[in-house]
Amino acid sequence: YNVEAAEVLASKALELPISDAVPIYERLLAAYPTSSKFWKQYVEAHMAVNNDEATRQIFSRCLLICLHVPLWRCYMHFIRKVNDKKGLEGQEETKKAFEFMLNYVGVDITSGPVWMEYIAYLKSLPAQTTIEESQRMTTIRKTYQRAIVMPTSHLEQLWRDYENFENSVSRAL
Repeated sequence: YNVEAAEVLASKALELPISDAVPIYERLLAAYPTSSKFWKQYVEAHMAVNNDEATRQIFSRCLLICLHVPLWRCYMHFIRKVNDKKGLEGQEETKKAFEFMLNYVGVDITSGPVWMEYIAYLKSLPAQTTIEESQRMTTIRKTYQRAIVMPTSHLEQLWRDYENFENSVSRAL
């Protein structure tokens, strides 16, 4: 359990091909199972070579034991990349992944950018009919309302954005 040696080993793993680095990461994570830094580095190595199945498996092993916002943002980056080409079904999967993430790390003090990213994603979704547009606005409103009650470092920015959103939709509402 020598942290300095583990750091050196992790930096060496960055230089190796993924097939050679896997045993190193597995050894590191056996010793430090809650190290979000090592998990993130491991998953990013697989993402760099587009190994989606291995990436999924690693995320399934680490997300619930490492409630670290940068690791979860890496997860969302992966989910968005995978679901971008799937159309409407992919959009629903991405929304579910955002909700999943926010249920676990949405209360973290550093989760402000995550809330802002989710709201920006919701705003970017297309709406074909007025009913879909109304549902989208309601979802955005509810998300803003959930976000502004969380004590995050970006609370003031979220509040300003929420006010601008409400004023742009309907002043009466």
